Amino acid sequence: YFIQSSKLIAAKDMYGVERRNIMTYYYKRTNFTSNVKAYASNDDGRYVNMNTKKYVDNVRTNTKFISSSDIPTLEKWAGIDDVNFNFKAKTVVTSSNVNTKTNKVSLKANIKDEFGNPINVGRVSLIVNGKAVKHSNGSIIYANVKKGVATITYTISNIWKSNSYKYYFKYLGSTNYQAKTGNTATINIPNMVNLQTVHSATTTYATNLTITSKVTFTSNKTNVNGGYVLVKINGKTLKNNDGTTKTVNVKNGVAKYNIKLNSSYSAKKYNITVVYVNGAQRAEQNSTFKINKITANIASPTVSVDKNLVTVKGRIVNNNNLKIKYNNTVTVKIDGKTLTYNSGATRKFTVKNGSINFKFVLPTTYKKGTHTVTLIVPEIKETYGVRKNVTMTIA
Repeated sequence: YFIQSSKLIAAKDMYGVERRNIMTYYYKRTNFTSNVKAYASNDDGRYVNMNTKKYVDNVRTNTKFISSSDIPTLEKWAGIDDVNFNFKAKTVVTSSNVNTKTNKVSLKANIKDEFGNPINVGRVSLIVNGKAVKHSNGSIIYANVKKGVATITYTISNIWKSNSYKYYFKYLGSTNYQAKTGNTATINIPNMVNLQTVHSATTTYATNLTITSKVTFTSNKTNVNGGYVLVKINGKTLKNNDGTTKTVNVKNGVAKYNIKLNSSYSAKKYNITVVYVNGAQRAEQNSTFKINKITANIASPTVSVDKNLVTVKGRIVNNNNLKIKYNNTVTVKIDGKTLTYNSGATRKFTVKNGSINFKFVLPTTYKKGTHTVTLIVPEIKETYGVRKNVTMTIA
């Protein structure tokens, strides 16, 4: 509430005459109505020591007419108008950023007048990402304002499409309050899913590493259907043979991702990042695993001699007697002496896919009888080294 008043006096031209208007008006405003009272009088020239009564004019307002002869002198005043008019107070509409983990979110608007008083009349509509929120029949949803608050529950049609939405309320106004568009706020959808992963902490070559991912909603712990997982090892995304990203779909909250530990891997620790993706929603889980070298053995080794030609056969296997299908080399000792070329360089025989099968000409220094042949397979990145003694009989 406030009162304003002013007085216009001694109006004159540059010569001190044409003193035609001395007016006082009284103005009073409340929240919703205003009143203006206008008064007039003739000062008859006393302020400039001249008789200016002849210059008094008639006064006309929007609602009244007062003849110049009815306008009193300065000691008295004539009320020339009394006007009432309605006034609409300004409004302030505010909303805040909200977080949600479900597709339904309650959005609230605070509606106050310009003096900070809660408004208790009128209604609002809701606009999300530039579109008015509507009922299924296409009509706009409205909410009544009560005690300065209006609430509308918004259903996100595709919770996976985006991780944020912009919204604001529009107050439609009323008899006493102006319409107003509120500030823009944000609906955030963070951490909508919970991702857990399980896999072996250690493994070896010639095996597969299986990563089992469990994906549930954080809001109610129910299983997620849809989306997929991908895997990064040491920051590099695993690919299919054609170069596309290898992914596994999530069904009933589970995705099993198999990794073949081929020769591109070494015996060391690796960092794993499992990423769940569904539209704009993502979740990550970090862990590690270690590849240990395989303990190797030479299975079913045989050394046979036909005249002076020696044939050596065998298989390189793991502790489960399964062939270790990696390439390597074998060096040979006979009775503790390394088999060499004429140049003195050590002879090395090739092991292909874990199979030992090679021949060499027996040096003439070895005579008939029983001899010990030692097969030596060196350590490589996939396996530990191994030695195996085999009996060789020269007939």
